[in-house]
Amino acid sequence: FSCAYHLRRRGHAVVIFEANNHLGGMLAFGLPYYRTPREIVDAEVQRILDMGVEVRLNTRVGKDVSFADLKRNFDAVFIGIGAQTGNKLDLPGSDAPNCVDGLSFLRDYNEGRLEHAGKRIVVIGGGDTAMDCAAVARRLGYYDADAESHDHAKVVVAVRESDAGRRKGGAEF
Repeated sequence: FSCAYHLRRRGHAVVIFEANNHLGGMLAFGLPYYRTPREIVDAEVQRILDMGVEVRLNTRVGKDVSFADLKRNFDAVFIGIGAQTGNKLDLPGSDAPNCVDGLSFLRDYNEGRLEHAGKRIVVIGGGDTAMDCAAVARRLGYYDADAESHDHAKVVVAVRESDAGRRKGGAEF
């Protein structure tokens, strides 16, 4: 989206092919709303659309339109597919239906499709996605940060300044 903005500012005609039914990328699908309020994301998207950027939603390159057609019909093609999938654990049992990657969990939450969650959720990881998942799970009432593990090991997560928004989301570190 940033590329479209800068190209349009320089006077180029820009067409965005978006596989989803609305724009916003990870800001809309991957981050909890309390970190990036949807009104702000939508306003930024609209500001760029108002510049004259054309959008084709629900259009998957390689399925709905071929890459060859793009190369033939446009002077230049920028591929910015973003972060589409999360990391899978390389552990026995990680393919169980109740074991999901962080991006899928957050996407389902943001799209209102988080249908099933157990009474307790374990979040493995210490990065931004893991912290967002922990905060969302806590908001949903499923995450117990005080629960003891089977081996009574303590997990310590370094808290950075950027974690302030997650604290507001109810995550415990």
